[in-house]
Amino acid sequence: METLQEKYKYNPFSKYGKEIEAIISEKQYDADITEMLRLSFKMEK
Repeated sequence: METLQEKYKYNPFSKYGKEIEAIISEKQYDADITEMLRLSFKMEK
């Protein structure tokens, strides 16, 4: 089963990639949460 990102090839949250990286750095989340956030909020290319 494909994800919504795969189905629509668009992530409306991708413009927040830099902000998400700053939050990850500031909060020092564990690896699982960090990976989930990075996959959910991929940066635009």
